[in-house]
Amino acid sequence: MNADAFTPPAATAFDFVNQMLPSLFLIFSVRYSKRHYMSAATAWKPTAGCRRRSYSAMRIQAAEPLLPGRALCGSCGWNRRWRGFMGWGELFMCRRPLSSARIICSLISFDGGMGSVYNWDMKREGRRQRKLYIDIIAVIAMTVLLAVFFTWKFQQSSEGKVLNTLSEISCQSVNVIQEEVEKNKTLLTNLAIYISEGGTKDIDVLIERLVNVDKMNGFKRMGIIRDDYFGKATDGRGFVPDRESIQERFQAAMEGETVVSDRLKDLDDGKDITLYSTPINWEDGTRYVLFGAYEIEYYKEILSVSTFGGEGYSYIIRKNGDCVIDSENKNGSSFENYYDYILEESEDNRAGMRRLQEDIDAFRDGFVTFQTKKGSRYVYYQPLEINDWYLMSVIPEAVVETHINGPMATAYAILLVCLLGILYLACRVYLIQKAGRKMLERAAYVDEVTGDASYAKFMLDAQKLLHTYTDKKYALAVLNIKRFQYINDLYGYEEGDRALKRVMKALREAVGTYECAARMQSDHYAILLVYQDQKQLQERLDMILKKIECEADNRVGDTPYVLKVQAGVYMVQQREEMLESMLDRSAMAARSEYNPEINSCNFYSETIRSRMLRNKELEDRFSEALKNQEFYLCYQPKFQVEEQRFCGAEALVRWEDPKTGAISPAEFIPVLEHSGSIVELDEFVLEMACSQIQRWLREGIEVLPVSVNVSQLHLYRLNFVERYLEIIDRHQIPHELIQLEMTETALFSNEDILSDSLEELRSRGIRILMDDFGSGYSSVTMLKSMPIDILKIDKSMVDPVENNEKVRLILSSIIRLAQSLHISVTAEGVENKAQYDILKSMKIDDIQGYYCARPMSADQYACILKSPQKKYEF
Repeated sequence: MNADAFTPPAATAFDFVNQMLPSLFLIFSVRYSKRHYMSAATAWKPTAGCRRRSYSAMRIQAAEPLLPGRALCGSCGWNRRWRGFMGWGELFMCRRPLSSARIICSLISFDGGMGSVYNWDMKREGRRQRKLYIDIIAVIAMTVLLAVFFTWKFQQSSEGKVLNTLSEISCQSVNVIQEEVEKNKTLLTNLAIYISEGGTKDIDVLIERLVNVDKMNGFKRMGIIRDDYFGKATDGRGFVPDRESIQERFQAAMEGETVVSDRLKDLDDGKDITLYSTPINWEDGTRYVLFGAYEIEYYKEILSVSTFGGEGYSYIIRKNGDCVIDSENKNGSSFENYYDYILEESEDNRAGMRRLQEDIDAFRDGFVTFQTKKGSRYVYYQPLEINDWYLMSVIPEAVVETHINGPMATAYAILLVCLLGILYLACRVYLIQKAGRKMLERAAYVDEVTGDASYAKFMLDAQKLLHTYTDKKYALAVLNIKRFQYINDLYGYEEGDRALKRVMKALREAVGTYECAARMQSDHYAILLVYQDQKQLQERLDMILKKIECEADNRVGDTPYVLKVQAGVYMVQQREEMLESMLDRSAMAARSEYNPEINSCNFYSETIRSRMLRNKELEDRFSEALKNQEFYLCYQPKFQVEEQRFCGAEALVRWEDPKTGAISPAEFIPVLEHSGSIVELDEFVLEMACSQIQRWLREGIEVLPVSVNVSQLHLYRLNFVERYLEIIDRHQIPHELIQLEMTETALFSNEDILSDSLEELRSRGIRILMDDFGSGYSSVTMLKSMPIDILKIDKSMVDPVENNEKVRLILSSIIRLAQSLHISVTAEGVENKAQYDILKSMKIDDIQGYYCARPMSADQYACILKSPQKKYEF
């Protein structure tokens, strides 16, 4: 055996750490993942899309228990109700990249008045700190308990590994001894056969032949015993038959067995030996015995293989405890009987010895621990297949402890490092919380974009002013920069932020001592003003809006842009009313769907509230009205200027309520756009137009192209093209008779995704019209990039054409540019001859308006269709 082959695999300290650290970090992470500070635990993930612009939902962990209220997006201002609870809530946020501070600022206020999320309660903070210290102590205590448990488990595991190694060593030793004994028995058996076939019984001759065999195999001596028990050995010694011990030792061999003896005394020198003997069977029936003697030291050399650094050793004993082979190891002892020896060493060994005897009697192997004067001993006993021999493999307890203590020392060192790490993490948590509180306070009271007071600070200041200066009359205004998204889209977010700062600078300079202002979110601002009467308030607000426009007007390179601000004002009546409700009313006054006569400055009134209720009523009535066929189509013809005849019409939808009468499109279209029901109305208009065209065709009427409007919301649908083509084809309408009108804003906002869809429609013969050109941030580059056939000039550009030379120049240039790109131009809202003549001089293609034809019923329009070649003079 390899002397070092059985050094036990040391259980490393990393085994200990691998078992222990997951539990430690699990405890720590579970506990501290529940911290309710957004500085340390702010997290978000996108969820479902928002219904306005390009918003997506975010989940934000609250810094404080949240009261039921309303939370506003930190970038766009879309607000949503917040259910009051501690933990995870949901807010809708813009997709625009936001820093963590901006996310924190999004939790701007709640219906708790002065009880904002940033209004820290020091008593609560003290309790939180004490809880933190308790948590740290608990984690350390748990770590120590786990360390004790894992230390015990580690010690058990290491001890088991050592004992398993001991059993493996014992098995190897058993195999070696058994192989050696079997080899010697085989050698004698083969020699006996060889001798019996040699032809001579002369013992002297036979002994002479054995001398060399004796030397080669390490026997103390070899010899032959005749059947009369007279014998002779290779060392010249003779044996006489009158010695009873000779007969006793070789009796079994004389009876035909090959045997090995237990421990015997050499008859010559009295030393301990073992004796191998086997019969020599002659042809005449006589039987001699061939024997070989080994000194006990021969076996000691076999058992003296170094194990556990030379500390382990072995014995061979008989079933009755008599020693067959003892050990000369420094840790071993000499004895005649192992059982007697164990009891002499310590009476505490009696129970262990009893179990050992029971196992040996039952021919079982096992472990036992004995106390000796040299210390405790681990003993592994295993039977040999030789007589009733047992191999006893022994290691001192100190050896086991040595193999355990080394890794344990490393494990303790790692544990100490872990404890120090936990203390360090605890300190870091405390410092992070402390820094987080400071960051929250700054994030709460300083707007990230403008650097001025944040909306949260405004809420606190406004509440304080309203409740402190009760003798003053206050008005709350919400300011909104119109079409601010185009600034970001055209010039980038950096320029957009600069514009927001300039607006805030103008507001800061406009407010007085008992007033306050702040940016709410995105392009919305809030301002609390003192006023005397509504007229004075109106004048002051107009002045503030002009100041903002003057302050914020800017030029980027050669491209100018102007910021137009719209204000909604609520004059505070009841100061006990929640500030959020006041702001809602101010915002409501500025929204076009609630205020059809929208101006730059609009005051909240019950009319606006009534409008809100009316809008809700229209929204709820729509589905029923559609089912009851309360909607119908009118047709407003388009006039071809050069040919002096009508060239088509636009299908316009009307709503006739059986109870209240006609409902204006200007009233219900914005409501349906806001609710999303406009998509159903679009398809209804197309269905009705196709049905009417189908009837005219069956009547043999020559039909001119009819254009129908497509809402911006409809363009977001993936099956938009397929759906429209399916409706047209179902009515068997030639594609060239249907034209689709899309607003400039819709095409501009969806340029990337619409190009392919529009090209597909045009390839099918459907012409595309860009409606309302000039009403928004018109871009001539769109004429180049968007696949359109007809450009419709908005009425807002036609109205001033009589008196504004600049407008005439711009309009003339647009017409020439579009026609050079093979795009026809139609002017909308032409109401008098002067406008008609100017547009005609500009070589406009078509006009549409009250001057040439008002919207009319299908029957009235059919009269025009029946005379398609008729020319008209206007």
